[in-house]
Amino acid sequence: MGIVVRALQENDCQCESHFVQSKILVLDDDLNILSAFEKFFDQERLTMIATTTPEDAMKALQKQVIDVLITDVRLNWKSGVTFFLNAKAAYPQLPVIVITGYHESISEQELQAMGVDHFLLKPLDLEKLRTAVHDCLRKRKPPTNSKSSQPRFHREGNV
Repeated sequence: MGIVVRALQENDCQCESHFVQSKILVLDDDLNILSAFEKFFDQERLTMIATTTPEDAMKALQKQVIDVLITDVRLNWKSGVTFFLNAKAAYPQLPVIVITGYHESISEQELQAMGVDHFLLKPLDLEKLRTAVHDCLRKRKPPTNSKSSQPRFHREGNV
């Protein structure tokens, strides 16, 4: 269940300039998946914070400005669903992308009813991932020339 479905080319970065300093928090217990995400986000010129446990992910949310959360549904002995529900309760404006290799375990409609912005199946299609991330970033950080600007997600305390 790898994330890379095609080789990225040097000119594949389609990241909008106002997204460049965005931070994406990824929670997955598979180090190979995290490594693939890291390569993808490097190409997109986005900062990725990788975590392997819900506890570490929550600490990252508390300490840093996070623009998008990506979490797997199934984690070693824990539920990614429980984690993102807790994260959404604490940070209701945080966009969430849920990924899974087990599409029969939960439906997209159920996840959307819980506040998930996008649901992607593994192996991930990079264009769908790019579209989902950019959609979430647009919700969080509209272009600076936009008349209606939402404040960026920020947690008080050490940043």
